[in-house]
Amino acid sequence: MLGPHLVADWLFSKVLRRWHSALALVRGWRCHLAEIRETVDKRVSVQPVSEHLLLSSHQILPRLQKMMSKSGFGSNDSFVDDDGANRASGSDEQAGGQDLGLPMTTLTRPGIHSIVPCCISQLLTAVEVDNVFKIRGFALHRVSIVGMIMEAKKASRYMMYKIDDMTAKAIEARQPLSRERVRQCVIPLPVGVYAKVLGVLQSSEGTRRLGVLSIRVLEDMNELSTHTLEVVNAHMMLDQSREGVSTGRHLLEEARARAAAARVAKAASLNFIHLEVLRLIQECPHQEGKAISELRRDLHALTDEAVTQAIEHLISTQRISATSDSEYLKISG
Repeated sequence: MLGPHLVADWLFSKVLRRWHSALALVRGWRCHLAEIRETVDKRVSVQPVSEHLLLSSHQILPRLQKMMSKSGFGSNDSFVDDDGANRASGSDEQAGGQDLGLPMTTLTRPGIHSIVPCCISQLLTAVEVDNVFKIRGFALHRVSIVGMIMEAKKASRYMMYKIDDMTAKAIEARQPLSRERVRQCVIPLPVGVYAKVLGVLQSSEGTRRLGVLSIRVLEDMNELSTHTLEVVNAHMMLDQSREGVSTGRHLLEEARARAAAARVAKAASLNFIHLEVLRLIQECPHQEGKAISELRRDLHALTDEAVTQAIEHLISTQRISATSDSEYLKISG
């Protein structure tokens, strides 16, 4: 039988061996955990980069489209107005194609966006085939115009505007109102301001009008010049995208479009008073011209000084001319 000392030594050695085995096992697990942690750290450090690259690849096309829409023609303007207590009808309310009663058509050529910048004269002379309007052979999906609001009033189901860009007679633009907005106290945009209109060209009983998808007041008159350049550029692209060589008729249409755009740009320097004076002189049926005294009576809401300044500006810019006795005014040319 073993003595107590030998039993104690045997137990101690056995415990010591197990402790060393456990320690080795712990060290092995620590090394394994270190390797796992290193691998995880590497993956974590790489993951944000890959996510960023993936995000950028998904975002690059919308960003490019946004950049193109800001710089090129056919921009998809948001037409967002300021929100206020008395909110005008020129808000970001969108009207669907079914509300306008027209089929939605698109331009099928690559590089031509669905929104085509136009002047009013081009809308009035566009070719209509089976309720589809075409310019240079391309179906119009949506168009944008910039002009002055000459008349604005609220009807039961829509807002009615008369828009004039000085290239032709004013065109009527109707903005449908939803049931909620009909019940609200909605006021139209003010008369005498320049506005940008996005809409669909319509025809009813031989009269063309614009079904408004959105309308907003210009914040900067440079937008008028930009729109003029967009009109010229867009229709030049339409010409270039057609197969074959442009005929003399097409060149004549292009020249007319440029002349119309130039008239829009020329009108940018005129304010509402200038345009009112110009309109009254233009509509005068008398051969001798519009009498200044009669002009002042028609513009009784304005001061004599304001009317005089407008007349002097129009004469200095050679838009109108005065007779030898300075009593009558006529349109120059």
